[in-house]
Amino acid sequence: GGTEFWLRRPSRGRLERFFEAHARAPPNSRVIPRSSHPEAPAPAASVRSFHVRTMTRRIEGGSFDDARRAALEWGDNSSNYFVARGEGGRLATCARTYFPFVWVVNPVVETYRAEGQPSARDHWADLPAGDRYAAIAYTTLAGHLLEGEERLAVVRDGPDAVVAHILSVSRGSGCLGRLVFPFVGPMRRRFFDAQLDAIERRCT
Repeated sequence: GGTEFWLRRPSRGRLERFFEAHARAPPNSRVIPRSSHPEAPAPAASVRSFHVRTMTRRIEGGSFDDARRAALEWGDNSSNYFVARGEGGRLATCARTYFPFVWVVNPVVETYRAEGQPSARDHWADLPAGDRYAAIAYTTLAGHLLEGEERLAVVRDGPDAVVAHILSVSRGSGCLGRLVFPFVGPMRRRFFDAQLDAIERRCT
């Protein structure tokens, strides 16, 4: 089990078999789950060895309620990147690789959903300023080439604007994961851009 490479876009039937194969897989990190929570305490020293990336998009005229629904559904299916949902919070991140006919499918699990009012604590997991937020996160499972957590959040900034925000904290897992980690950055940026695009489409 773990990260797999498929020669065509993932079908629902094959994804169901992927979910079954990873039904009992644990997170591949003991320190990272829930570390990205907007109200998380200061991270343990071991978390500081992870690479932190953020991406933010301000959407003028966006509906917060629509953005919230989109975020809590992990956006939607694009032609190149999407998050597939299974039972029990099991997810699979699916992305077209640098080779157009090859897809990478990774096992992850939903870690938490949170809603509330952003607070400024000078903390690396802080959200953009606003008066209300909704956030959802997944954590990588055993066999994933990366180890970490991604949080997708939307923040209402007044009556006429929504800020979509991604926080990713990750590093390579195992020898192969550490070897490929420096080279997957552009593909991950495109994956995150696709998530932000989905939020913007759904709320405008």
